[in-house]
Amino acid sequence: MDLRWLRIICCLSTFCVCTAAFSQSLPLRISGSSTILPVVKAAARQFSEEYSMNIHVYGGGSSIGVQQTLNRHVDIGMVSRSLTDKERQAGLQTLTIGHDAIVVIINKFQEINELSKEQIKRIFEGDIQNWQEVGGKAGTIQRIAKRTGRSTRKLFDSFMGLQKLSSDTYQVGSNTEGLVLVGTDPYAIGYVSIGSAIIAMDRGLNIRMLTIDNHVPSVNNLQNGAYPYSRKLNLITLGEPSKKAQSFLNYMQTPERRKLVLEHAFLTSAPEESPAKGSFP
Repeated sequence: MDLRWLRIICCLSTFCVCTAAFSQSLPLRISGSSTILPVVKAAARQFSEEYSMNIHVYGGGSSIGVQQTLNRHVDIGMVSRSLTDKERQAGLQTLTIGHDAIVVIINKFQEINELSKEQIKRIFEGDIQNWQEVGGKAGTIQRIAKRTGRSTRKLFDSFMGLQKLSSDTYQVGSNTEGLVLVGTDPYAIGYVSIGSAIIAMDRGLNIRMLTIDNHVPSVNNLQNGAYPYSRKLNLITLGEPSKKAQSFLNYMQTPERRKLVLEHAFLTSAPEESPAKGSFP
């Protein structure tokens, strides 16, 4: 063989080996829903320790998870809702790791345990301005809502039939922001994931979850279908996942990781469903 061609073949072989090694050294990138973030962060930490893989996990909201997955900026997206037909047609695949509920929270200062869906709608649209109007202690209602683009905001608006949002509503990104604001303001009302709310209450945050039209928010009622304001928690990829992404997705389906989902007050299956295995093998 000509010496020149031998050198070219050797260079190409070296390049392929180096490229493969570089690909393996890149971190696994995950971004999206702030609701799913704590579960995935905990699982990623365990996975990294067991398999020596570098994993970067970021929040930003479900819309960010979808956008960055479609643009291949991340390997896996986190989306706390079902995908739209358009997103599925674009090639996104899902693995449902749990089910969540959206709950309305108020500060314990207000001695209210229940509101109707209509009252909640009128509060967030600005038609009801004072807690006295719904049986609470006098004071201007401070509304806390999720920012546009957050799946929690989109689903809450849909669940409650909101046509508009009062212009004086304070908008937040994460569940943590909403919890802290409601927990420290006697006149605040907001909405968050049931998992985040239960954990915050267990840690002593001064909030309570409201019953809505006789629907009591609890994990048991989410499981038996008695609390209707629920949603899926999904991990997504664009097309077939890479080997690294697939290994993490498989890891998320192990009994230990399902237990981790339950520890964050989410369900691993919805009413009358077996544990979801998603679209992945």
